[in-house]
Amino acid sequence: MKMISVLLADNQPLTAAGMNYILKDRTDIAIVDEVKTQQDLPEMLRRHHPDLLIVDYVTPGYVGKNDLAQVRKHSPGTNILAISSDDNKANILQVLQEGVTGYLTKECSKEEILIAVTTVARGEKFFCHKILDIIMQK
Repeated sequence: MKMISVLLADNQPLTAAGMNYILKDRTDIAIVDEVKTQQDLPEMLRRHHPDLLIVDYVTPGYVGKNDLAQVRKHSPGTNILAISSDDNKANILQVLQEGVTGYLTKECSKEEILIAVTTVARGEKFFCHKILDIIMQK
């Protein structure tokens, strides 16, 4: 079984610690690094070429929506999983257009996060029910 390499881009310490805790017992998933600043993202993508970037794009002055379009440029094989509290339909649709493959809210369960990580790392789409409800609203 291939190891899934994950680059974590969430500058909220509690969330980063939570992701580390959720993924620590999985022998098939490894967090290779954590993005500390917006400027670190391109170099970390080029250095690690992770299978998956887990990102929360809503913190001002950190990795944002516009940075997501550059992920494929720096690491073409990297898929993007957004885990965010953003429930603005326009923002969600924009990041999906920028290359986000999966999207979860921060209320999702550990099991749903693990399924999303493995699914999106393979290049498949994954959206929690709350995000699907937002996307499908008229």
